[in-house]
Amino acid sequence: MLKRQLLIGMVIGGLMGSGAQEQDVLLQDLDIPLYAGLAEDKDGRVVFDQPEGRIIQSRATGMVEATKVSDFYRIVLPALGWKIPQNRPKEAECATGTDYCIQAERDSERLIIAITSAASSSKQTVTDFSLYPRDVTAE
Repeated sequence: MLKRQLLIGMVIGGLMGSGAQEQDVLLQDLDIPLYAGLAEDKDGRVVFDQPEGRIIQSRATGMVEATKVSDFYRIVLPALGWKIPQNRPKEAECATGTDYCIQAERDSERLIIAITSAASSSKQTVTDFSLYPRDVTAE
């Protein structure tokens, strides 16, 4: 277990580089790191706990390349116990116009990360995080 925690720490630290900041509240709710250079829109956060499970929605933006954000989460999520199904179509859960759609499952939860480059700038990236119980579909 200690070996796994050290590996995860090294992967996350290496990917985030020296710009890693103090963990944001989003990290506590979702138990995943926020990519360096992204800042959460705290006013747009939705956290709802229900008997069937929790629902969390949040958005983060930053002047980073969408492809780097996608690569980061594709590496980090499995290290944190999330399974990324390979055969689920992008359109099933992510909005039209999304550049990268990462769907992952862990325990009884489904995480959807939709990463989109803003039209005004090739490096401005909007990243939407949605967490639902597995039996609830994202809308």
